[in-house]
Amino acid sequence: MLRVCFLQQWYAPADEALEDALYDSQALRDFARIDLGADAVPDATTLVKFTACWNRTTCAKAFSRPSTPI
Repeated sequence: MLRVCFLQQWYAPADEALEDALYDSQALRDFARIDLGADAVPDATTLVKFTACWNRTTCAKAFSRPSTPI
């Protein structure tokens, strides 16, 4: 689910659009490590719940901070 959350942050699709994209794109499924023969693609409701939970963590805040130039 964390990899799916990263996809959502990087490409900013709506939850329903990400669910459809995971069905349509082998590259996205490979990154998220989803095998359609063995695993189910998370539905939009699951994505909403996970994203809400993830956004409450301090780890999410660290990932969403803009990087500072060196």
